[in-house]
Amino acid sequence: MTAEHALALMICAGSALLDLDRMRLPNGWIFICALLAACQRLAACGPPGLGLYLAGAAVPFFLLFPVWLVLYRSVGAGDIKLLMVIGGILGPSAALHCVFRTFLFGSVFSFLLLFSDGSFLPRIHYFIDYLKMICRYGNSKSSGRSRRPVYRKTGEYAESVHMTIPVLMSVLLWIGGV
Repeated sequence: MTAEHALALMICAGSALLDLDRMRLPNGWIFICALLAACQRLAACGPPGLGLYLAGAAVPFFLLFPVWLVLYRSVGAGDIKLLMVIGGILGPSAALHCVFRTFLFGSVFSFLLLFSDGSFLPRIHYFIDYLKMICRYGNSKSSGRSRRPVYRKTGEYAESVHMTIPVLMSVLLWIGGV
């Protein structure tokens, strides 16, 4: 296992544990991880390593930040920042594959969640009604705040899918050479 592999694995495993425990990824954690990853790239590749780090981090940013904006924060900001850190370690090409695999695994988890508690049809009906409300309200703003309705969350984070787990799975595939 290379230093890159070990660092990516430690960052993803730590992030998954934090996400499961706190339901979020603290910015301090992401900052420390980004700093460690940038230092690792600098030590491994010299000054060009920082360019590679930034290029790898840019891939998830440019792919996911527009999704975060347009689809009303359907992807967590912490998840995007984690993928940027991991993208910096992996490099641009592998970062693209990592984002794709992360959403593939996340989709599987979402469908399993839908079917596991028997709420598939009620959730689909609610989602369709929610989309109708979004079309009705659009992106209009009233007094600086969006009037778009918030997707329900019954219970404590009932609809949450911890995307840090799919990120970890994607990194494990990268380490394994897949």
